[in-house]
Amino acid sequence: MPKFTTISPTCAPGGKPEGWRRFLEGGYVAIGWCYDTDLSGKTIDEIVPLIRETSCNDSDERDGLHSFPTFLELGERGERGCGDLIAVKNTNHGLFGIGIIRSGYKYSRYKHYTGVEGHFYPHYLEVGWIIDEYIQRKR
Repeated sequence: MPKFTTISPTCAPGGKPEGWRRFLEGGYVAIGWCYDTDLSGKTIDEIVPLIRETSCNDSDERDGLHSFPTFLELGERGERGCGDLIAVKNTNHGLFGIGIIRSGYKYSRYKHYTGVEGHFYPHYLEVGWIIDEYIQRKR
C-alpha cells in the first residue's frame, strides 16, 4: 500500500509559488535541516541529534523531528514502480500539485533554493507529477 504525505515548497514567507515552480520543473521535492550532511545509510536514531543541532528554535526542531521520518520512508514501491504519493501544500489554502515518488533518498547540498539568500534544502526525492494544477481548498 503506498504511503502519502504533504510537503511545503519553502519556509520563506510569500515564496511558496516560486518554490513549487522549482519542484515542478525539477521533478523533485526537498526538505531542509542537517544541511551539510548526506543522510544516506543513517538511521533515524542517528539523524535525530543532527536535526536538534541544526534547528533554529523549538518549533523548527519539532517540525524536523516530525518531517524526517516520514520523508525518509517515502520511495518507489513494487515491480511497476508505483511509488508513494506526495502533495505540495500551500499552507492551509490548497495544493499546488500531487506526484508519485520515483526515487529513494538523495542528497545535493544546493538542490532546492528556498527563496531565502543562501538557504537551500539538500535532501530530496525525485517525483513524477500527476497533477500540476492548483487545487483550491473548499471552504
